[in-house]
Amino acid sequence: MKVERSLKMVLANGWKLACDQDNAGRQERWFANGLPAGAKDAAVPSYVHLYYPGYFGVAWYEKRFTPSLCVSGDELVMLRFDMADFLCEVYLNGSLVGTHRGNEDPFQFDVTEMLIPDGENLLSVRVSKPHAQPVDGYSFAQIPHRNQLPNTLMPGSCYNVFGLSGEVSLRVVPKMRISDLYVYGNTKTGCIDLELTVVNALSPCSCRLDVLCSEKASGDPVASSEYSFSFPLGETVCSLSVPVQNPRYWDIDDPFLYTVTAALVRSGRCIHTFARRCGFREFRVGKNGYFYLNGRRIFVRCSHTGNSFPIGQQLPVDPDLCRRDFVMAKASGFNMVRFIAGASLPVQLDFCDELGLMIYSEPYAAWGTENSTRAKELYLHDLLNLVKRDRS
Repeated sequence: MKVERSLKMVLANGWKLACDQDNAGRQERWFANGLPAGAKDAAVPSYVHLYYPGYFGVAWYEKRFTPSLCVSGDELVMLRFDMADFLCEVYLNGSLVGTHRGNEDPFQFDVTEMLIPDGENLLSVRVSKPHAQPVDGYSFAQIPHRNQLPNTLMPGSCYNVFGLSGEVSLRVVPKMRISDLYVYGNTKTGCIDLELTVVNALSPCSCRLDVLCSEKASGDPVASSEYSFSFPLGETVCSLSVPVQNPRYWDIDDPFLYTVTAALVRSGRCIHTFARRCGFREFRVGKNGYFYLNGRRIFVRCSHTGNSFPIGQQLPVDPDLCRRDFVMAKASGFNMVRFIAGASLPVQLDFCDELGLMIYSEPYAAWGTENSTRAKELYLHDLLNLVKRDRS
């Protein structure tokens, strides 16, 4: 199976960041005219407090760049944000691209028609979050905020952080592509079950889906299958099952993983691939109240983490800090870690998969929100998007 990679341009350095204490940025058109004098140099990912300690409310990020991308007629350019907190308005070259509200879920926009391919572009992102005062129609008690306090800090709580907390990138993708892939090692059937979402913005057609399952550590293939589907315009969800002979189960002492790669083949040419990894595992609470992993009774030894880091709070300044606690937890005999008042980062889930640590995860919205219709709406949005992000 030939694997083709989409082009990607990470927008990490060379940002500017400015506070908007009077909420004047929209009226003064900072998104078109640029940030005012005094804006600070910044990098992304980052939180606003790293550059403006003790500031809450509204801030603007700005990045000027010239794309280093090659885009053909059957491709799109997506502007992707891995994570941001809380309400984002995204502008490109003076025009609104889109908005997003949330804390833990990735989001993206099609900027193909707005991007200047061979010249300078101006990307502006307005980020806001309520604190002791409502901001943009949201109160602090309504939104997902883990165990943060509005504008103070005390033992047992977290600091109210906001900003572009995940990677920002431009990605070239085919107009017909696999946009999502869920994989599940089914211990009852010995199959790897897949749910693929295919987006077709070209024309209705029939295509082939090739699926290859390999051992993650060695790369050795263990199973493959081919399937044919008809794809109308828009989104199509396909469900597949690939049998694996004598599957090796994931366990805390043998964290064995598989890599599943799906390839979309149109007119004999592979136009897009998507890969995920998974393990064969099932954790259950029995009728007798005991815990079982893959049918074997297990004694759960669980630690917990607030997943907070020096300086950056929920954003590690040193990437090694994302992993260090879990190495020590495993070495101390724990087999599970609870992420309290906020979910793990995706890179941490992958690392715990490899270490042999089970995860008990909570969303931001599980703590401290009020009992109201809007809070319930935001809670469900946060929870369901987190499940979708981490379900494989």
